[in-house]
Amino acid sequence: MLKQQLLVLTAACSSLFAFGCAPRTSASEATQVQSLQVKSFDLINEEITNTIAQQMQLKCTSLFGAQSGSLQQCNRAATQMAQFLDFNYIRRSDSQSAFVFMHRRLNEMLSDRTVLEFVSNLTVAAEDALYLNKKLDLWEFTLRNSNNRADIATERLAVLVQDGAETAAQIKYLLVAQHPQALQLAQMISTLEEALKQGKASAYPAHVGLSRTALYHYYVPRYLAQKLQNAGAEAQMAARLPFMFNSSYEMHQIQKAQSPNLALNHKPVRTSETLSPELKRFVNKWNSYDELYSDLLDHLGAPFESFDPAGQRTNMEDLYLGYVGGLDGGSGGRAVPVNFNGFLERFPVAPSSFMVSK
Repeated sequence: MLKQQLLVLTAACSSLFAFGCAPRTSASEATQVQSLQVKSFDLINEEITNTIAQQMQLKCTSLFGAQSGSLQQCNRAATQMAQFLDFNYIRRSDSQSAFVFMHRRLNEMLSDRTVLEFVSNLTVAAEDALYLNKKLDLWEFTLRNSNNRADIATERLAVLVQDGAETAAQIKYLLVAQHPQALQLAQMISTLEEALKQGKASAYPAHVGLSRTALYHYYVPRYLAQKLQNAGAEAQMAARLPFMFNSSYEMHQIQKAQSPNLALNHKPVRTSETLSPELKRFVNKWNSYDELYSDLLDHLGAPFESFDPAGQRTNMEDLYLGYVGGLDGGSGGRAVPVNFNGFLERFPVAPSSFMVSK
């Protein structure tokens, strides 16, 4: 399984990262690949960032209504969170394209020697868990390797791992961008995920109480919440916005499963005559429900309405991970979350009320 995952991650070496994957490439061929131009599209990046903020502000209005003080705080935090997500879409001159979140921080971290040492050490620890049966506690390992600073440990797991090896948006992004650490990060993520899937590693702090391996449902909300609090949001609002963001996606999944004909709330990009033909083609593809963007943006329109949790265990676990992650990030780990069984009883009955509860 691990070998298959690595093959999937690196299958596009010849076209995405040839100079790093094929040692027999000639100097002239390597120069040709290295000289490929990579463009970032500000229109797309800004539109997605603005749409995330706008959709979350609509959620703020639905939760707080005319409570002007709370509504203003929520709207401000929604704008900040969208900026912290820092979406970036790139396209290379050989037509390879990719996107990623938190792209500036990702690139900064992969230029940091201590971060690269952490990536290497975690790869070894995951391999030891897989092949030598040395149990790996991911959170405690990361904490120890981050000077026992929870904020640094959270950032490393949120930004580096993001959505893991199965989707691996950040790995594809780094490959398209011809980043020299792309394969090193891919190996770490793939090895870690295999150890988690085989039950040879634990994924979260002990109080989370779940073994689900979708790390981004916990670590990204925790990271966003700590960023919001550092930017001045009060603890409850800092915890609430990432929870709302994560919940929008998961609740849309549940609503689609229970109502297959549910209409999507896709927001099209408006084109102008000044756009290049290439960018117009891209925008038209997006407006035709390109899966990359419908998967992100359409789900943000899901209403926070009561639902039947029967048969939705995986989605309920993902919702709970976002709840605890946001709470841990907003409170610095000091708040005590409702346990999973309590969440399972309370949240589906009244999601909005749960989100605004103290």
